[in-house]
Amino acid sequence: MERHILLSLIIIVFISCKTVKKESDPGDQALTKQDTTVQPYVFKECASKDDCVMLFDCYHDFFFYPSLLDYKTQEVSNRYFDFGKLLECTVYVFNNDNSRKELADQCLFKFCQYSFEKCVKSGNITMPYGNLTNFSLKNWNSKRSFTAFLLLMSKNDHYSMGHGDCTNVGVKFFDQIVAPKIKTIYGQDLNDYLGKQSKPSMVRI
Repeated sequence: MERHILLSLIIIVFISCKTVKKESDPGDQALTKQDTTVQPYVFKECASKDDCVMLFDCYHDFFFYPSLLDYKTQEVSNRYFDFGKLLECTVYVFNNDNSRKELADQCLFKFCQYSFEKCVKSGNITMPYGNLTNFSLKNWNSKRSFTAFLLLMSKNDHYSMGHGDCTNVGVKFFDQIVAPKIKTIYGQDLNDYLGKQSKPSMVRI
């Protein structure tokens, strides 16, 4: 008798613990779809657009917005601030504010990643070219900057005026932007080190 009672209890527990399959709820699918959609960035008025720290604090999260470089996003952002100014201010903050240095480094790296991804899709030139004297990221020097610039160079972009000439823009970019960031173990600039250490090429006749 006790055995039958025990068996009955086990069966009841098993039935009560059985997983009931929930049918798909259209609302759940809609929610999932909504979560994966990039929401428009909410722009705000900053206390000051001239103070680099205030501008950075106000818009540093903009660097992580997936549609950062989309035409429509840039068009709207221009109504609130100058993006070129934000880039310059972020480099300034990186070099002059230790409490914000790491975040500024991440922001600039994310910008370069988005730039590379966009240019790969569009087929346009990834690297800045022409006069690099005022290149806004020129004074950004970190492990992330070196990685980012090598990433930009990885497409091996060329520029042509349409007259049969074709210039590899990566050579100038490396020479003026990347190479100055490299120091040898002796503290020498890269070009000075290579000039002293490289052996003259042997010419065979």
